[in-house]
Amino acid sequence: MEDDDEDDAEVINPDEEADPHNRPPPTSDEETEFAPPMHDRYKTEKRMAKILRQEELRRNGQAFDITALDSAVRANTSDNSKMMRLITDLRREFSELKCQNRRAEELSRWESWVRGRIPNSLRFQEEPPIHIAYVPRADDPYVMVRDAARGTREDEDVDTAAP
Repeated sequence: MEDDDEDDAEVINPDEEADPHNRPPPTSDEETEFAPPMHDRYKTEKRMAKILRQEELRRNGQAFDITALDSAVRANTSDNSKMMRLITDLRREFSELKCQNRRAEELSRWESWVRGRIPNSLRFQEEPPIHIAYVPRADDPYVMVRDAARGTREDEDVDTAAP
């Protein structure tokens, strides 16, 4: 029996070993406690890689984005200035039309006031319709020459030597 005690004393317990890098194999409880499952680790690594790629694209594409942004701002400013000019021109034209409208209303009021002040006996007739049939007058020089020319032709056609 003494030999058994000696054998027990010679057995080295690996847990009592001073080397921290030489750990004992984990049990199932310890494995879940210290190391995440492989699937979660894979997802996390993929997510981190995606985030890093996006940040890298942002950093690399920033120079191009700034020039594109600058040209877009310039184009927008140009369009904005064109719109402002158009608005200013329209505002000016509207003001002119308002002034013309005021003048027309004022003239219309003056006309109605004047028409009301003139007695009926002195008022002019209303203007004739636009499409007037022109009737030549006998004292018109053109008509006189035309009639004289027709008169000589009629004389030529008339046979005076008739029996």
